[in-house]
Amino acid sequence: MGITFIDKLAHVLEYLVLGFLTFTALVRSGNKNSISLGVTFIAAGVFGILDELHQFLIPGRTVELLDIVSNVSGVVIGATIPLLFRRWILRTSTPSLQPPDSK
Repeated sequence: MGITFIDKLAHVLEYLVLGFLTFTALVRSGNKNSISLGVTFIAAGVFGILDELHQFLIPGRTVELLDIVSNVSGVVIGATIPLLFRRWILRTSTPSLQPPDSK
């Protein structure tokens, strides 16, 4: 079975959504960013690995290492997007610490 770009992109996008939603839910539940990120990477990452490995038990399906990499990459990207966005928002909304112009 050949490697198709669309297939790998689909894996990344599916798990990007999972990573985004998992991280966001954990943060909104009151967890720190670092804890939420770690739990997201572990829980959603392991889910992505197991989701691919269970295909070994299904006749006609194959386990592909590149699918596992795509799944985990999607989780990492999806969890990182809201973290970076939150940091960007905080940076741009914080008033400048520069002294006022003296005249």
